[in-house]
Amino acid sequence: MRGKEFLIQGDDRMGAVADVTQKLADARVNITAAAAAAAGGGRCAMVVRVAQTDHGKAAKALGI
Repeated sequence: MRGKEFLIQGDDRMGAVADVTQKLADARVNITAAAAAAAGGGRCAMVVRVAQTDHGKAAKALGI
């Protein structure tokens, strides 16, 4: 199954990843893969993969 990825960047704070995953869960979008890391300077980044068929729902849920 092919997927679509999103790069999400933001402040490095407790709960940042949970906030993203909760938005997708609330939209009933399954995450097929994810990776997150602190980027230094108080920033973090996360790559989230969803099914290609869920791309639109995920983009809307993430405000993209």
